Amino acid sequence: MTLQSAPDVAASADARGRGNDWYRQGNMSLAESAYQEAMALAPDDPLPYSNLAAVYFELGQYANRASLRDKNHLRLAKALLFSNKLDESGAALSEVISEDTRKGLQASLARVSHIPSSKEGRDSTRKKLLDTVPRYKPSLQTEPEYYSVGHDDAATLIPEDLLATSQPEIACLLAGVGDARNLLSTIFFTSLLERSPQASRGNRRSYHFTLVDLKPAVFARDLLIFRLLFELAITSQVTLAYLFAAQVMPKWVSDQLQACISVVLEDLRDSTRNVLGIFYIPEPVRERIIRVLLQWRQTPESWYTASALRRAVAQHLTEQKRKNAGRTPPSDIYTSRIPPGFDARSPDMLEFEDLFVILPPAHLMQQHEPELWDLISTEVKPRTATTTRKALSDYFDSVWQPNVTMVDVDWERKREDGSAPHVAFTPDDVVRDLFVNIPAHRLLKRGPGILNHLRGFFWLISPPLVMMQQRLVVEIVMGEMVDTFERLRYGHLRQDWKALQKLDPAKFPQVYDSIDMSNIPDYIGGPLTTFLHGLPLLREQRVSRMRSYVIRNTPVWKTHTAFLAEHLLLAKREQIQSHFRTALKPHSLKTEQENSGRIVNGGGVVMAAGYEWEPTSSPTTQLTPESRMTRGELERWLHSHFLKLCLPFPRRPGHIILVNAPLGMASYFSLLSHVFTLGYPDHWLTGILATLCRGVLARSRAGPPTAEITNEKLAARVWPVKDVRVAPFVAEFRTLLAMWEPLLGCPMVDANDDKLLLPRREAIRRFTIELPPNTGERMHWNPAVFVLVLKARSTEVVGGDLRCLLDDRTGDSSPAAVNSRMEPRVHVVSAFTWKADATTAAFWMDTGVMDGLIADGNWEAWIWRTDTWRAVLGPAPLHGDGVSVGEAWF
Repeated sequence: MTLQSAPDVAASADARGRGNDWYRQGNMSLAESAYQEAMALAPDDPLPYSNLAAVYFELGQYANRASLRDKNHLRLAKALLFSNKLDESGAALSEVISEDTRKGLQASLARVSHIPSSKEGRDSTRKKLLDTVPRYKPSLQTEPEYYSVGHDDAATLIPEDLLATSQPEIACLLAGVGDARNLLSTIFFTSLLERSPQASRGNRRSYHFTLVDLKPAVFARDLLIFRLLFELAITSQVTLAYLFAAQVMPKWVSDQLQACISVVLEDLRDSTRNVLGIFYIPEPVRERIIRVLLQWRQTPESWYTASALRRAVAQHLTEQKRKNAGRTPPSDIYTSRIPPGFDARSPDMLEFEDLFVILPPAHLMQQHEPELWDLISTEVKPRTATTTRKALSDYFDSVWQPNVTMVDVDWERKREDGSAPHVAFTPDDVVRDLFVNIPAHRLLKRGPGILNHLRGFFWLISPPLVMMQQRLVVEIVMGEMVDTFERLRYGHLRQDWKALQKLDPAKFPQVYDSIDMSNIPDYIGGPLTTFLHGLPLLREQRVSRMRSYVIRNTPVWKTHTAFLAEHLLLAKREQIQSHFRTALKPHSLKTEQENSGRIVNGGGVVMAAGYEWEPTSSPTTQLTPESRMTRGELERWLHSHFLKLCLPFPRRPGHIILVNAPLGMASYFSLLSHVFTLGYPDHWLTGILATLCRGVLARSRAGPPTAEITNEKLAARVWPVKDVRVAPFVAEFRTLLAMWEPLLGCPMVDANDDKLLLPRREAIRRFTIELPPNTGERMHWNPAVFVLVLKARSTEVVGGDLRCLLDDRTGDSSPAAVNSRMEPRVHVVSAFTWKADATTAAFWMDTGVMDGLIADGNWEAWIWRTDTWRAVLGPAPLHGDGVSVGEAWF
């Protein structure tokens, strides 16, 4: 169905032409009818108004002419205000005779005049938004989880076509860097490709890598890996192999790891030097990494001894066998990954499944652990000696040591279900992932076996790393990925960092040739988030690329189009490309075509591969008129995103292939900021925002999600026309819009602004509410699902289902529910900061709203889930000591 609400400019021009003909002939009656038709067809075109004013003048209807004169001046004042020409707008507005016509825009002009328009003012606003306004709904478990061993296929970020460019430096960003396997692979392949005739600068080019992760433990582990890589001794390779892919390790290997920890600690404590000459680590991050390394030097606690970790491995293997029973192994994928002389039924893996350890080579065992060698020598005979098997198990439990780099003590101590480090991997899986792209059959001559293949991988990496050391810079950024993207883009990341030796952050790159995001998008809003925040960081050239994977819910997706539709709410690929200025790389397009609709074990495989997107134009390139949506289509699309953020479809907590819905209201303003750059008329967009501010989507054709996955058919759905009430979400929306307004590139202008559609900036304050302590809610399940709900005590949530109460399209249609959505009797806040220890929620809000709720004395605060739509914490009364008022926004 095609929406017809956009102005029909051609038909309007035709009607105005007929009116001009009648006017010249002196037939004012027919001219008036024609001009009125033109006005109806194109109400935003000022020319028919001017023509009609001339008709009224000729007819002697001077009052009508004055009214049209006012409308013309009002439109001129609006146009000047949209162009940020405030003085000229005020002058045009002063020509409007009618006070009623003038006062709404006067209020807009007065408010806009106080909005910071300088670069310094906008920078200050953006930094405060980044520092204090979460873009995701919060987790009530505030310590991020730690994954020590990665699950990506080790792949380079610098392909041959990128090396063919003439630029002197190539910059790459790796988010969720984990165990740095992609960085190691990139260094190896780059050293090979630099020898190619297509590499324009040979080995004269420098490389900058920005590594981003939430956890200091990740960087602590990676620094140990790189320190060992710079040491080419055989024992270092063995230590690396155990550190990288084993849950427990021999005592002599653990001693070498502890010696390495001491060396890295010494490196980090010297704040005048860069670690290994290549790592730039800001001082606050150094301190947090040091803290982790000191924890790894302590005597292991009972929950992560070698015995405890071996038991955990045994449980994992049992669970994997249960899950894989009856499933068809994807042999076409995995066969190509197996290095020569190695497979899942190799002697090493049989030993691992039996003993839950990786045994060292015989000569090292004889050299360092003769007692173990004696036991193993006995054991390699027919396995009938139960006492020997027990002796082996006792030996591993008492002598061997845990791989301490698997443990993040801060995370484990805050887990609700007891401390249990992540050991859900097997060494053969690690080896497969490392050798997906490396031609192992030509480069390895170390014989079969897990440990030999791991040693071989690091032997391949060490020489290129040493040779390229003088041309490498590795920048460490500890933080959330999108927050880092935004701070990089707008200059709020490195401004306080100091130069250390040859590494000067002032000279670090502002744009990147290659960005790898692993599967982080699974948890933060998919391609909507990455397109809005990642693509603007790419260098403006077609060889640039942005790559991510789907791991959390791969089987859900039968087609890539459905995946994109769920996150972007666009069904047409050409609209995605034009509105987000990106396209799939040719090789990714081929992968998509080959796997679309393919099913393995009942699930789709199209998203099992990583996809790379390239920029197609500048971040400021505007749409052509032909590629724009109509006004009605744009309105439906933005309304749909708003409703999807407010009313995500119910989900089952803890489901293994869950599609997350983590985005909060603040993310809507990132989308709006982007749409403002596409070239749509400002008054279209401010008109949409004004309807949201009033709490009613007037004559909307949008609706909330009706399924967990909004596929291309549902994304294109046009609902029947309806005034959709969204008042419960408006208090937060108006507050955030007033905070974001300086960054949108266009002021909020509305004829009814005298009714204060937006609060004044100085009337926005930081409120903190104390909630009752948690008494049983499992916070680690699907963490980013919580909202703060301010509810009138008398408002009943029938059946406890808050979504049904809030949904004006398909929810509760009883008079009481409709009333609560109009007044409203519920306010929902998604952009709040949760402090788990204090059980407090802090958020920005219009003081006019909060003062009214507190003065009423009959409102209370709750924490609600938006997957089950059930309350989990509360109530807390909205008065007394439980509510504190903090700083003003500005």
